[in-house]
Amino acid sequence: AGPHRVPQPLSGTESPAPTMLSPVTPGVVRRLALLAGMLTACPGTSAQAPDASGAQGFMVTPEAFVEGDYNTYTVVNGSATGMYNPAKPTATVHSRTETVSFLMQSASEGLRHGLMKVASSDPSICTAQLMGPALKRPNIRKTARRLFVKLNCLATKPGTATITVTVPVMSASAGATPTPVSFAFVKKCAGDASVPGLDVTLGNFMDSDDGRSSGSYVIHNGATMSRYNAKDPEARITYDTTDVHMYVSMANVSSVKAHAFLVPVVETSQPWCRVLLSGKAAHGGTATTTPQLLVFKFDCSGSGKAKVIVTIPLPDHDPLQFGFFKECRAGEIPGFDVTLSSYEPGVRASYAVKNGEPTSAYHLARKDELPLAVVREAQFKTSFYLQMSTFNSLEFEAPIVSSSDPFCLVSTSGDAASGGWIDDISSQLIINFNCVDSGTALITVAVPIQMGEKLVNSSFAFRKECRWTSTPGFDVTLGAWIKSERGTYAVRNGAATSAFSLWAPKAVVRSSQYSSIFYLQMSTNDEQDFEWPSVEASDSIVRVTLAGPASKGGTAKPASEKPVALIVKYDCMKSGSAVLTITVPLGPWNEAAFSYVKECSVGEIPGFDVTLGAWIPGDRHSYAVKNGAPTEAYDASEHVAIIRSGTPSYTFYLMNSGDSALTVDRPSIEVTNPAVAVNVSGDALIPGPLEQQARSLVLDFNCVERAKTDVIVYLRVSAGTVAFGFRKDCKPLTVSRQEADTPHEVMRQAERITNRDGASNRLGNILLGIFLGAGSALLYNKFFVSPYSKSGYERAKSDD
Repeated sequence: AGPHRVPQPLSGTESPAPTMLSPVTPGVVRRLALLAGMLTACPGTSAQAPDASGAQGFMVTPEAFVEGDYNTYTVVNGSATGMYNPAKPTATVHSRTETVSFLMQSASEGLRHGLMKVASSDPSICTAQLMGPALKRPNIRKTARRLFVKLNCLATKPGTATITVTVPVMSASAGATPTPVSFAFVKKCAGDASVPGLDVTLGNFMDSDDGRSSGSYVIHNGATMSRYNAKDPEARITYDTTDVHMYVSMANVSSVKAHAFLVPVVETSQPWCRVLLSGKAAHGGTATTTPQLLVFKFDCSGSGKAKVIVTIPLPDHDPLQFGFFKECRAGEIPGFDVTLSSYEPGVRASYAVKNGEPTSAYHLARKDELPLAVVREAQFKTSFYLQMSTFNSLEFEAPIVSSSDPFCLVSTSGDAASGGWIDDISSQLIINFNCVDSGTALITVAVPIQMGEKLVNSSFAFRKECRWTSTPGFDVTLGAWIKSERGTYAVRNGAATSAFSLWAPKAVVRSSQYSSIFYLQMSTNDEQDFEWPSVEASDSIVRVTLAGPASKGGTAKPASEKPVALIVKYDCMKSGSAVLTITVPLGPWNEAAFSYVKECSVGEIPGFDVTLGAWIPGDRHSYAVKNGAPTEAYDASEHVAIIRSGTPSYTFYLMNSGDSALTVDRPSIEVTNPAVAVNVSGDALIPGPLEQQARSLVLDFNCVERAKTDVIVYLRVSAGTVAFGFRKDCKPLTVSRQEADTPHEVMRQAERITNRDGASNRLGNILLGIFLGAGSALLYNKFFVSPYSKSGYERAKSDD
């Protein structure tokens, strides 16, 4: 059988060193069987006779065994050896050993096993769990497979427990009856479990084929492993590790299945080493058999070694505490960072510069090695954020941005573009790209930072992809009504951006927006003539009209001059959404087109409109009701619209702008202040069908005194009742204040003045008679009684 290895029984070893299992040949099996028979015949031997059952040829050994030495085997031909006899095992596992490994194999092919089981004679002292490849693969091969027995001591005082493993072994043929094969060993426990079952581990080893060794534990059963002793830890985390994942859990073989813990607390011995906690366990909670993630993120702004102490408070026990050392290395400018828009402290993937040095993805160009970071062709700008991760502040000059190729023009904006001071509040640096040809350009950014009496450049680089278009420099930018996730461009260099793609547009104009403004301009120093733009809707639910200076063609000016505005107005006829495509002809052979989605939400009566006297089709400001719903200004509950006191009469117009037939009945008016009376007239009072030809609704206001009132107009339409409202300011009308815009209003005012009050009219007539009589007497005396006549002479003499 070859040279024998030195026997290393499991008892008396701290953790057996693994050895290679030599293949068990048929000759070896025969010699073992002969040896077993001889031992059985000898009086006083403790060995069991091999079983000639269906488990014939099934072998189990510890990792350390001597081939051919029967005493070092666990199972031979389906029978446990004396040391592993389930009735009275003598094999012993020491208290510090947490996982025992066995090797399972067959002398020949044709065996398989059923569901293996493990049991403990006293689960309050120790529990066990099976793991490993042998557990997952039912076929028993000639090549040995490992079976791990994971042991978990839960005792709070010293004790032992017997661990029994049962393997149902059977022939590989269908319908075979399994033969249970059992072996056992004794597990010693030191009784030092502070919080039985509560573990903190490095990574999640619950389903590992290699079991869980003591090296994967930070805290086991509430006790801190020696390497993580909080006072003098041996564990260290290297400088290039930016985050560490730990898990808080209860051992799934523990009789205790849950334990509460509070929010963990982290302390560091150096201020330049920041540790941030994240993950579910960072907020405290209840440890269960499902591991809860606890992530440590390290943000170093200096060089050296810092001790990190972590405390996990427990509500009913002394807190758990462990520690480790974190190695840090800072660059030439400690604390100076440049992060991306999506920034996660301590995670280097979200940094362009860390401690003044570029990260691996943003390194400066080397001989044949370009930076990994790439800005895609669809992006026309990107943002970086400059900040200090320490409490220091540094002065910096305007960043210098350069492109390796002339087809990619770059410019900067943002509050960091002109220099200033860097502190713990980030400053934004926006880099804008203008591609006038296709290719990939290398973009280099240098930030000059004042370090004492000298300027130190902190530089990083990335690649920018560019795509050539037929109209370089021609852009269509957005007004305030549309926002896009890709920035402020609908067209860039003559091509639609991804948000305004002709095939799958993402930009959306909401239903509450009734117009949009686009601006046509050149990003170069050239000019570009364009013809009348056109618009096309994918659905008739919306009518679109173009207005503004650009609607009749013109010339797009350079960026230094004023852009040309194109106004798009929407008139929704039905609820839903439609894709709008706007095409701008550029010269005789080219065009720029872009698309977006317009959402529509109309009232319950599509087509039923009430307009003001000055009406602009589609402009909601000239509507009181649109599609059966009041506009914002004429909402019946808000009364935003106001009819001034100088307007004694106002006319609304009812119309049907839709395709459905509508009929109207006599409207009614509600006034909240009795000091104001409203008279209604017009052809809208006549019940009947409503067509596109508008019908007038005239409201005459009779104000008895100075007052304000809310007015609600109820319109009964065949499809339902619609209400709109406004506020009326009133003053009693006088002749001197008479104002009228139409002959109709003049007539109404005259009627109102002459018929205002009967008593006032009678008093006026009396006073008018007195004045007329007195005037007539004066005229008679003046003209008909002359002082030169006889009677006149006598009267004058008597007057004297």
